[in-house]
Amino acid sequence: IAKDNIDLLSDSRQTEVTVDYSKRFSDKSLLEAGYDGTFIKNDRDLHASDFYDSLNAFVTNYTKTNYFTFNQNIHALYVNFQAQVQRFGYSLGARMLPVGIKGYCVTTDSVFTSNYFRFFPSLQFSYKFKNKDQLQFSYSKRINFPEGADLNPFPDYRDPRNLIAGNPSLKPEIIHSAELGYKKENKKVSFLPSLYFRYRFNGFSNVIVAINDSTTLQTQINLSQNYSGGLEMLVSARPTKTLNFNVTPNFFYNKIESRDSSLGFINRKGIFTWSLNSSLSWSLLKNTLVQLNFNYHANRYTSQGLVYSNWVLNGGVRQNLAKGKLSIVLSASDIFKSLRQKSDLLTSSLYQISVNTRNSQVFYFGFIYRFGKLNTSRKSEDDFDYDNNGE
Repeated sequence: IAKDNIDLLSDSRQTEVTVDYSKRFSDKSLLEAGYDGTFIKNDRDLHASDFYDSLNAFVTNYTKTNYFTFNQNIHALYVNFQAQVQRFGYSLGARMLPVGIKGYCVTTDSVFTSNYFRFFPSLQFSYKFKNKDQLQFSYSKRINFPEGADLNPFPDYRDPRNLIAGNPSLKPEIIHSAELGYKKENKKVSFLPSLYFRYRFNGFSNVIVAINDSTTLQTQINLSQNYSGGLEMLVSARPTKTLNFNVTPNFFYNKIESRDSSLGFINRKGIFTWSLNSSLSWSLLKNTLVQLNFNYHANRYTSQGLVYSNWVLNGGVRQNLAKGKLSIVLSASDIFKSLRQKSDLLTSSLYQISVNTRNSQVFYFGFIYRFGKLNTSRKSEDDFDYDNNGE
């Protein structure tokens, strides 16, 4: 065998059906209800072949070839009522989710199904002071579903030393979130500090296990529980007519409790950490906008180890012409090529240090032409789109 070849073909289709109803009882009260249906179908064809010199041709390797189909139907029924009584405002809502999931691994002729029914309440309260400051409290319960690839148990052999497989037993993760904030703003500055607490049950977690002394397998499991709480501050300011910046620091404590202590070096672990998201926009000239975008994440724990800090700087320039109908856009993602990820993995049977550098540095040059009437209410910063995902 001279070499092998692996091709992945994926066909994904998503259909959405929405029915909304609203009734306003007065200027200060509103009832909303409706139905959201999301129907996902995904086919994943992973074809592996080996080249044989004796045949001068590629021959299918059936031990590494896999065909997998995934269907997910989500029916969401919701109702929400909001009202304002003098300085006091509130919103009460509920969402019901009947969900059906079916996965079929054609290669091994194995089928797995999951059916769920979940109820998700939400509520918000606010109080406006005489100086127009506002005290806010909110609670919500949310759910995240695994994707098709997360459930496919057949290993992906594209990297023969680091296999990836899904977990058909993976359950949806449930998130309870509570937040208390105080909003203060004037013509130039908006400041919203918030204390929050989040409880994640059955949280998704990537884990790596050793198959032998040279091969590992990466999959996902449901953690027992994950707690996080801290202080997040949203600061938005426009000190001059041409300068605007947004800064969102987040200081929090995160605690992980794993079901299986063999997956990590301790069963319970917590860390104080923080992150920062910020952007600066400067109208250099009347029709010229310059923007910088900076993100930072400090060290944080995973179920099996530690992820070290990383940061990225993005930037863009936009020049408007023809009375705003035509724009020339130049943007750069990961300007200093700093977006790399270092992590430690430490279990009873495996110790690994990884440094991943992705091809996230993307330069974009393009033209935007707007037909019809211009939407002047849209913020100019929205035109920039930075790609830091990489491959």
